[in-house]
Amino acid sequence: MKIILVLAFTLTVAVASQQRGVVTPVTPCGGSGTPVQLRIQNCEGAPPCSIYTNIDTLIEGDFIPSTNSALARFRLVAETQQGPITVSDGDLGALVGGQLYTASQTIRIGTTLEGQTIKVILDIYDVASGRIEICVEAPMFVTNP
Repeated sequence: MKIILVLAFTLTVAVASQQRGVVTPVTPCGGSGTPVQLRIQNCEGAPPCSIYTNIDTLIEGDFIPSTNSALARFRLVAETQQGPITVSDGDLGALVGGQLYTASQTIRIGTTLEGQTIKVILDIYDVASGRIEICVEAPMFVTNP
C-alpha cells in the first residue's frame, strides 16, 4: 500500500523563521526541549488544515533541545484510521542544548488517505538514551487539490 513517499530531509541551524504555513495551536506531546514553531506548507492557522494528495508538502519544525546530543533523530509519524505510519526516522547528527534548530521533511501523501483526518506527529529524540527532546502534533485533513 503506497501511502506516503518521503522525498527529502534536512536539518539546519535556524537563522530566520519562514512565517508561511505556521500551524497554531499545536499540541505538545512530551519532551524536555522547547518546541518553537511547526510549519506545514499551504497550512495556515488553526488545525485541521488541508494537506493535498500527490503534491510535495514541506513540514518544518523549529526547536531548542534541552541538552547536548551526540546523535539525535527526527521522526515523523502519521496516525491514520489504519494505524500509525512512520513517514521518516532520520539522523539529525549532533545537537547543542539551548541552540535553535529547524528540522524539515518533504512528504507526498498518496490518495489512499484522501478524505481522512490524520494526526501528524513530529518528534526529536536522542539515540543513545531514547530521550524525547521535542514532540508536537497537529491534525490534518487529506484532500485532493
